[in-house]
Amino acid sequence: MPSRMIHYLVAEKVAKRIPIRDRNRFKIGSLCPDMASRENGDKNVTHYIEITGENKGANWVRFAEVHGTDMQEDDLYLGVFCHILTDAIWFHDIMEPQIRS
Repeated sequence: MPSRMIHYLVAEKVAKRIPIRDRNRFKIGSLCPDMASRENGDKNVTHYIEITGENKGANWVRFAEVHGTDMQEDDLYLGVFCHILTDAIWFHDIMEPQIRS
C-alpha cells in the first residue's frame, strides 16, 4: 500500500490539475482511509476492499456509486476517492506484478 506521503503528493498533483473547491478538505480526504485500524478490519471498510476468490482489491466503482453525490458536494469525499484509486493502481500495477511475483 502506498505510504501516506505518496497519497498526499498524489492529492497535491491532482488538485493542481482539476478544479477543487476546498484543497485542504481534498487533501485530508486523501489521507482519511488510512486512519482506520488494520487489526479489526476497519481498513477493509474504509478502502472498500472486496475479496472474491483469490482476488482482493479496492472497489472504487462501488465507492463512486455510494458517494457520487457526496463527492460533488464535499471535496473530502473526492479526496477519499483519490486515495482509493491510488491504492487500486498501486495494487494492480506495482504490488501484484512487481512485488508479489
